[in-house]
Amino acid sequence: MKELFVILAVIAILLLLTAFRYRRQIQAAIQVWRMFRKMREVGKQNEAGQQIPDRSNSGDVELVMCARCNAWRPRSEALKFSRGTFYCSTKCVNEAMNVR
Repeated sequence: MKELFVILAVIAILLLLTAFRYRRQIQAAIQVWRMFRKMREVGKQNEAGQQIPDRSNSGDVELVMCARCNAWRPRSEALKFSRGTFYCSTKCVNEAMNVR
């Protein structure tokens, strides 16, 4: 009986060391699994004719790229000009005006 306990303890230690070593890969696999589960739920909702959940409450932010320095900023913080041109700051706007 004591030998069985020792064998189980060794196996448990090996499993813990393996889980510690590959913890990032395990976390990534869990995230991928959750993503696929969420996609399946949305697909079932679409097939059933239910409304797709609104993304505005999820905390996602739309990013736009500055035409001058190529920095990414949230759309709400960027300065928008005609034809969908965005700038991250007034400094970039002034530099763009001086170049042209």
